[in-house]
Amino acid sequence: TVTNSTFGSTAGEGIVYGDAISVWGYTNTFWIGNTPSTNLTISNNTINGTFARQGMSIMNVDGGTISNNTITCGCLGQPIDIEPDPAWTVNNLTVNGNHITRTDANAAQGISSSPFNATSVITNLTITNNVIATGTAGNGINLVLTGGTNTVSGNTISGVNSGFGIGILDGTATVSNNSVTGINGTGIGILLVSSPVNGYSTATVATVSGNTVSGCQEAIHLQGSGPYGVTATVTGNVLNSEAALTGNGIFGAYLGASDTLNAYYNTVVNFYNGLACQYGTGSGPCRFYNNTVSEFHNGIYSQGAVPIVAKNNILSYVGAGYAYLDYDTAG
Repeated sequence: TVTNSTFGSTAGEGIVYGDAISVWGYTNTFWIGNTPSTNLTISNNTINGTFARQGMSIMNVDGGTISNNTITCGCLGQPIDIEPDPAWTVNNLTVNGNHITRTDANAAQGISSSPFNATSVITNLTITNNVIATGTAGNGINLVLTGGTNTVSGNTISGVNSGFGIGILDGTATVSNNSVTGINGTGIGILLVSSPVNGYSTATVATVSGNTVSGCQEAIHLQGSGPYGVTATVTGNVLNSEAALTGNGIFGAYLGASDTLNAYYNTVVNFYNGLACQYGTGSGPCRFYNNTVSEFHNGIYSQGAVPIVAKNNILSYVGAGYAYLDYDTAG
């Protein structure tokens, strides 16, 4: 248990070489042995400074909570990093109610989950009600190769510029009721990918519902072509680019036979392409049903061999453009 403590670097003293808090579990010799810590509690701490690694490094834990901490971090790594080493595991961990501010320009995460290799295991994460300011190049929350049942809900992420707000890369997750705000850069609100990571991969299965995304060039991006595929059900989200007619509201890119995008009952405003599937080569479909799309150049856009099935969508726009454009047949 670590509570009500302050960690950090003193102004003018430069970088702290290491982590503010690191949780390894039990090892019988250095790097050997894999008995995890249990009943972990890290709460109500303050971490403030410049760190050469992480604010918190969670490496070997079975059961615990990280809650209500304030982390202001110029980290070369992540403010909170879930990073089991070979043969180690992180399981049944809740990260709730933390306030995280990145003060650097590194392309890293606010909360990150990523195993070292195929013998490292991460399962059953609950990431809820955190407030994250990403920094100019950073990402908000990124879950990589995370198994079991994972929930990302009620988080508020701001400042997305060239990174992404929430990323699910190879794993299963429910992403619901989050708010992601960009600063009209090239960023992505919610990113779903299945691709080789550290030399191995798995399927990505995600339910994305009730989220609000604004100010990002792409609100929800599904990236296909991985060996195991992405299946995403995207429902009831409110998406607004804020910058006039840029990017894509809901975008399926490079979808193959193992990839499926189902988008239902979303509200999509002010993107160049409201709903789009592009560059695909396989039979995995994009299904767009009962969405409301307005202030677009193309309401529904298709390019490539991936079939689009569109039903009962409401499309309204002002000015030049197309309600539906199939680029391959438009000449």
